[in-house]
Amino acid sequence: MDIARLEALEKQITHLIQAFIRIKEENTHLMQRLAQLQQMLHDQQHSLERWQSDQEELASLRTHADLTAGAGTDSQQAGRAAGHR
Repeated sequence: MDIARLEALEKQITHLIQAFIRIKEENTHLMQRLAQLQQMLHDQQHSLERWQSDQEELASLRTHADLTAGAGTDSQQAGRAAGHR
């Protein structure tokens, strides 16, 4: 091989090495970002689960309160109806 071809190959190899280094750095950055996003998703899932649990508890308390209030209202109405007879 002549010197010009060797120099051209050396230049190509240098460019390939530089491209490899850039891609490796970008991959490292992307992996770090992926880890951050996964943690955010994990945190949001836990937050959603807590919110859903709180909503279920609130609905249960409302149902219980409605039943308790309804029972009181029914007995009061029955008492009034008996008094009006």
